[in-house]
Amino acid sequence: MDEVVLHLTQKIELLQVWLREVVQKGKDFVDTASQEIITSENFILAEEYLKDIITRLINRGTLTACCFGFTVGSGVGLALGFCLQSTSKPIYMMRAVAATNFTGPDGVAVLEDVPVPSVKLPDQILVEVRYATFCQTDLRIASGYARVLRSILDPSAEPAVILGRSGSGTIVEVGGSVNGYDPGDKVIFWCPIWKKGCLSQYVLLSSWQVAPLPKGVSLEDGAWSAYPSVLSWKFLNDS
Repeated sequence: MDEVVLHLTQKIELLQVWLREVVQKGKDFVDTASQEIITSENFILAEEYLKDIITRLINRGTLTACCFGFTVGSGVGLALGFCLQSTSKPIYMMRAVAATNFTGPDGVAVLEDVPVPSVKLPDQILVEVRYATFCQTDLRIASGYARVLRSILDPSAEPAVILGRSGSGTIVEVGGSVNGYDPGDKVIFWCPIWKKGCLSQYVLLSSWQVAPLPKGVSLEDGAWSAYPSVLSWKFLNDS
């Protein structure tokens, strides 16, 4: 048994010596080959050849063309990005008092998530409401009054009908064909029974529903007198 162990030990020692010699010879070969390649004339010629190719390729004309292409490409990319980006406006929410199920006063509720309307037609005016009225007509609408008329003349007023027949406020936006009104103007307005009312933070109106706030009249006083005032204003201006 001892002879076997001794024999194996000798073999292992010989193997270790042989591996050391192989590793050392490999390192010597790599060092010698690297030195020969670096100092050889062929490598120098190859290096000069590569430098010559790079110099020919990267000249002033090439650099100018690259810069021009980069600039044009960037401009085209930005233009496409602006064209393809969404142009839709963000939707904001407002509060409104509306008839939700036409069961009378019990069906009237304060809605917290009504989309703020936006001007889409040339004769429309968007107003930020300051004061609005609630009258007997609104109670009748809450019980189902004029539903058929609204379904014919203004289907967008359903299903939850915003109440409020007259009011006052400040213009936020006007359509392209609206004359005599600008954002920031104080106005009074009325809402017929077939349209959405004005018991909301914003109301979208046609220009014929609006009249300037009379001089010396407050927004509060103008709100309750808006219905006869707007009709009188339209009559005087159309006659």
